[in-house]
Amino acid sequence: MNAPTVSVILPTYHRAALLGRAIASVLTQSYRDLELIVVDDAGRPDPDTAAVVAGFADPRLRYLPPERNRGDAGARNRGIEQARGAWLAFQDSDDEWLPDKLALQMARLAESPAAVAACGSTLLRYVRGPGTVEVVRWPLNARGEVCPQRFLAGFTAFLQSLVVRTERCRALGGFNTEIKARSDFEFCLRLLQEAPMVAVDLPLVLSHETPDSISGRADYRLHDIRRILALHGERIRRQPAAEARYRYDLARTLAMTGQTGPAAAELLRALRRRPTQLRSWALLAALPLGARRLQALAERRQRARGLAP
Repeated sequence: MNAPTVSVILPTYHRAALLGRAIASVLTQSYRDLELIVVDDAGRPDPDTAAVVAGFADPRLRYLPPERNRGDAGARNRGIEQARGAWLAFQDSDDEWLPDKLALQMARLAESPAAVAACGSTLLRYVRGPGTVEVVRWPLNARGEVCPQRFLAGFTAFLQSLVVRTERCRALGGFNTEIKARSDFEFCLRLLQEAPMVAVDLPLVLSHETPDSISGRADYRLHDIRRILALHGERIRRQPAAEARYRYDLARTLAMTGQTGPAAAELLRALRRRPTQLRSWALLAALPLGARRLQALAERRQRARGLAP
């Protein structure tokens, strides 16, 4: 069997109820020259996941059964090791691709300079139910390339939209297993240091927020922000607004977990970098309210923005 052009890596961890939708959205792509590698990261045999995969009679589908629990980044790295395609794409087990995602991205890459290493797309994020949608875009410049400075300051990435050269990904060492929930962002930070990235500015991915998403864990957020500041602090400190954003996010997570003293210290660091950051002043003033009241205020703001039911 000839090697495919694109290898799609899909890690999963006890998501049998959602996995079929994600697999189907990859295998029904109008771009057919692909393989889909489902990496089961359960750490022990998971008959439900295996049964979902077995239900797809498609020779392009490969299943890597559980070995040990490696975590999000480690599971993706396991898939990358097995990939045969010249390009890698990534899917999450609870999300969907629209039918022309890969076709539009591969066309965009074909017309791009050879130095371009990756292509993203816009994402529609369903937040707390199908009735609320957030449109998430890569920060593009006038040439349609991702702006590294704006990406650094934005502190977010959505890997489900990404197609990247396999050789470039492997040269970077894949995903950092020290990062628990934001390994996609940290990977893209390193990628953009090495090569340009473009994007199709159309919504091609549907992301579904689920209660068990690791991105929502406060302990993971605290760990990842601190680790990214340690790994990329020199770059971050060159942009005062970016460092203020990171310090604010760290302070907010600390505040929501009742750690008001450390939260106040991070807010003061943020305000030294960007004294005009109003949200840091607002959070500093609200710290005496306590974690429960702060969480209620945050949910109220989300509802006002249309991001919560």
